[in-house]
Formats: sequence, structure tokens, C-alpha cells
Amino acid sequence: WSSDVCSSDLPKQREAHQALQSNSVVLYGGAIRGGKSYWLLLELLTLAFKYDNSRWLILRASYTNISRTILVSFREMMGKGFDQYLKKWDGQTMTATFNNGSQIMFMAESFDGDKELNKFRGLEINGAGIDEVNEIQEQTFNKVIERSGSWNGAGVVPIKIICTCNPTHGWVKNRFYDKWEANKLPEGWRYIPAKLTDNPYLSPDYVTSLQKNMPEYEYKVFVEGRWDVKLEGLLFDDNEFKRFKLNEIQGDADSVLGYIDVADEGNDNLCFILGKIYKNKVFITNVVFTNQNVDVTLPLCAGLISKEKADFVRVETNNQGSVFIKMLRDKLSAERILGVKNTTNKVTRVLMQYAFIKEYFYFRDDYERGSEYDLFMRQILSFRKDGNNKHDDAPDALAGLSKFIQTMLPDNFNR
Repeated sequence: WSSDVCSSDLPKQREAHQALQSNSVVLYGGAIRGGKSYWLLLELLTLAFKYDNSRWLILRASYTNISRTILVSFREMMGKGFDQYLKKWDGQTMTATFNNGSQIMFMAESFDGDKELNKFRGLEINGAGIDEVNEIQEQTFNKVIERSGSWNGAGVVPIKIICTCNPTHGWVKNRFYDKWEANKLPEGWRYIPAKLTDNPYLSPDYVTSLQKNMPEYEYKVFVEGRWDVKLEGLLFDDNEFKRFKLNEIQGDADSVLGYIDVADEGNDNLCFILGKIYKNKVFITNVVFTNQNVDVTLPLCAGLISKEKADFVRVETNNQGSVFIKMLRDKLSAERILGVKNTTNKVTRVLMQYAFIKEYFYFRDDYERGSEYDLFMRQILSFRKDGNNKHDDAPDALAGLSKFIQTMLPDNFNR
């Protein structure tokens, strides 16, 4: 193994790598698309390969976030040649064991169900990587510090705690960014700021799209990587939404497209949104929004697709979605049901589609109170820009449909 697996063409990644050599706690934070999560994985692989029998933890706020993001990146890395060093993958414990005896363990904080942090009791590790550290509790971060260095089975191994995040407010800003600004970070701690412009491999069209479509505050935070812009409040304003009644829609639509966000955890809702597109107007005519099991949701979705003669429906295939899409294809013509796997941050996905939704989407104003459409709209209108959302299935599906429509019907919208 190379002792410097984490070589990179990105200057900021190289800077962060160098910072980790002489520090024990490093936060690589700032704009989206800066390669932060990829850097975190490479650093932990480097440490695991360098120190035989060492143990490293990768932590995120929930199992859903792990499955959708960093675990996807880990599997991609393994497929690019790192799998030759992989001795075993235990899917139940989410632990990778390498040929030299080192291990990388993936774990979810799941704070709502474990406020005493019992899962950390007895955990012995040399260090950890915390992806999107702003999503976990400060006491969890302190617990990671407490457990790092407790594993003695690998000899002398330096303690390394590697963190990533986008600009945020709260304890991460207080303990990292504010102290960095004041030149008062604790000894052995480093903060490496990142901007979108640090990544030379992004397409000009993508950068232009961010400039045109993202709200000003969100652009400053997630693209420019600024911590001094306060993100708070609700993203969607009910007064800004365009409205319609079902009986006002006449004639055949140019296209009927749908998007399904399948429930991942017990409290999540399956959200299926159907949009009828007339030129450059998107009418959200039908919604399935329920936390019932697949025996109910599968026939509901299949029936709605057939009844409304949807041309295509995209299904998010993360986690339970991979099973759902197979069953849905068995009931309908498979070519109409398309899959997509999302790996980017959910809040970022919603923010990036905000401008398109606001300009081109129309929502019903004739739905009944307490209906699934009503529950769907309530979740949309309660979505917070700062990402502090207990449930966000509806906004995520809405953003998914927005992107899907732009992909399928680019000529309908002159932007």
C-alpha cells in the first residue's frame, strides 16, 4: 500500500491532507461540490492501510444519510481498485475489514432513539471521520473525541478526527469557524475553508445554473462557502405559489411525469408526485403521501400511473427504493419506470430547484383539509432553509420531479 493514498489534483484537498499530518482534529468545510466527503474517505483509507489492525469510525446523523451518500462513495472507491485490499464486508455491522486487519466502521448517530449515546459504550477506535458534522449533536462530537485513541490493538497510532460540513450556525460555527476567525483554535485543531471555485472539474453549465437558480442567501452559503450569512426561516412562501383548480385543466398535456421518493425509515412517508406539463407550466395534479406499508403504496402508485397515463415516472432507488422499483416494474411496462440514485445533500437538492419550482409549478387550491395533498403541502411549506427539518420527504420528491422535468423536457422551458 502507498503511504499517501490521499493524493489529489484538488489544491484544497492537498492542503487539508497536509493539515492532517500535524494536527489531530481537522474540519474541511465550506461550499458544495468541493470534494469533502471523498477526501474524508481517502484519508481514512490511508490511515487504515498505513497502520495494521487499526480501527476507524465513519459517522453520520442517520442510516439513511449513510446509505445515500458516503457509503455510495465508499462502494465506488472499492470498485476502482481498492477492493483488492478488502478482506470482508459485514453488511449487518457495516464494517469493512482489510487484508492488514484494519477496519472502517460506518455508524449512525440516530440521536432521537439514543439520547444517552449508549452505542458508544465500549467502542474502541483510533480515530473517526464525521461527514456533515453539523448534523450531529455537540455531545456526540465530544463522545467521538473521548473514544478516539481507546483502541490499543494496533500499536502506536496517531489520533485523527476528520470532519466535513457546509457553512452552518450553532456549535460547529462556535467551536471551529469563529475560533479560526479569531485565531484561537485549540492546539492540534485546523479548519480548511473550501469554495466552489476550488474544484476545477465542475462544468460551466453547472456553475451557471447555481448562479441563476439558487436564492441569494443559499448561493452565498452553499456556493461561496460563507459562514457569516444567517440562514433561517422557511424556504417556500405560500403567497408565492401559483394555484389552480382541477376543473380548469383542459385538453391533453404535453407530458405527464411523476417522481416517487420511497419511505426509508418507519416515520418517513412515501411521496409520489404527478405533474401534468402544458408548454412551460407544471400542474401538480395528484399526490400520494402516506407512511403505510408497501402492500398499500404499491397498488396506489401503480393505479395512479395507469389512470393518469403517465409517460414516465422516476423512482429514487436509495435503500427501499431499489426493491420498490422492481415490484412497480413487474406491474407496469418497465420502460416507463426509471430509477435514480441520489448522493448529494438533500437540502442542497431542494435549494437548487427552488427557483424553477417557484417559476413554473402550479399547486391545487381545491384539495380537502386533512387529505394527502394537504399533508404534502404542509410539509412543503414548513421546510426550513437551514436544514433543521425532522421530515422532508415532500420537498425532496418535489425537487426530484423538478429536476426530472428539466431533464426530459428541456425545450419547454426557456431559462
